[in-house]
Amino acid sequence: MVKRLDYRAIGGKGLIIPTPLYVDDNLLAEITLGEKAPHWREVRSTLERQGMPRPRLTVRGLYYLPAFLSFLDRREGLARRDADYAEDGPDNFGP
Repeated sequence: MVKRLDYRAIGGKGLIIPTPLYVDDNLLAEITLGEKAPHWREVRSTLERQGMPRPRLTVRGLYYLPAFLSFLDRREGLARRDADYAEDGPDNFGP
């Protein structure tokens, strides 16, 4: 896959990702599509219409990779949107 990167496990599922948590468009294409990375423009436009996380301006337009991977998991039916948040107990709106 991607050369010259360290890899680590993240999340409860032990998913292995490259250590840069913020990645540029080219690296995101390679991580997502591998050898088919040249097709990224068409794939990205489809994913953007489906709610793909936007690049973060605060880190010079890079994508936060864990958010992108969570988006793909939800899109492929591997996780629910509310699965990202731990249950914190019943609501208590009283004094």
